[in-house]
Amino acid sequence: MKPIHFAILLLALPISGNAQDTSTLERGFSEAFAQVFPNGTADPAQTMGQGLALIPHIAGAWGAADQMFPDGTFDAALWPRYCAASGVIIAPTSAASFTMTQLSRGASTGNVVTYSLVAASTFTRTANLDGLAQQLFGVGDLREVSPNMLGAMISAPMLHGYAILRMPNPETLVIENVAARPALFLRCP
Repeated sequence: MKPIHFAILLLALPISGNAQDTSTLERGFSEAFAQVFPNGTADPAQTMGQGLALIPHIAGAWGAADQMFPDGTFDAALWPRYCAASGVIIAPTSAASFTMTQLSRGASTGNVVTYSLVAASTFTRTANLDGLAQQLFGVGDLREVSPNMLGAMISAPMLHGYAILRMPNPETLVIENVAARPALFLRCP
């Protein structure tokens, strides 16, 4: 059989199977579209600007609320103390990048992660391994860190790789991590 005859035969066959519920399909599409394109458009020009629009609004002191309240119950009395003890400072470094510095008792630990915009709300990040080694092990020279620990620091998905950032409201920052759980930050007082 020639290829053209086979194609005509396929077109002539009746389509079988269950009819698809288009209302479920439409609802699913609408929900996914609103989540993926919060500006209400899939226009690349507007989508690409999401990260640029986000950066000026995230400057300041934040705390990892998902770590402090892992059961999802927020305690307003504990929040200021947690922020003072182990918050982070987010500081824009350009229109397309920012740093997140880990604090301990209000002072920088030297553990700094740099985020750079890739596209839309996707960022790539990398940690200052010297600062991380100082915070974790009290050593300023990576040669003093065991090879296994150095490997773990280099491959930690929360410190390196891609992340998607969202701000559901001005007081909440969500960082969705590749190969790690999401992180939920709240603004510190």
